[in-house]
Amino acid sequence: MKEYTITITTSTNATTTVERTESPYGEAEIGVLANNARVYYGDVIVITSVPDTGYALHTHTANETQVKSGDAYVITGNTSI
Repeated sequence: MKEYTITITTSTNATTTVERTESPYGEAEIGVLANNARVYYGDVIVITSVPDTGYALHTHTANETQVKSGDAYVITGNTSI
């Protein structure tokens, strides 16, 4: 199983959570991921952000691909959020 790293950079005006919801690798834990967590090819992650009062969230980027809050993204390599 190919292993990769996920790098999570968060905004100072929102609470962001990155969660692995599915994995083809049977030993991968499902749940919230920390910065620099190990992820696997084919893992499905969901990025969710809640903006602080007075702020709005437009989109996230995952490896320069725009991803809306709550949408799924499939891991195919090292990933930067």
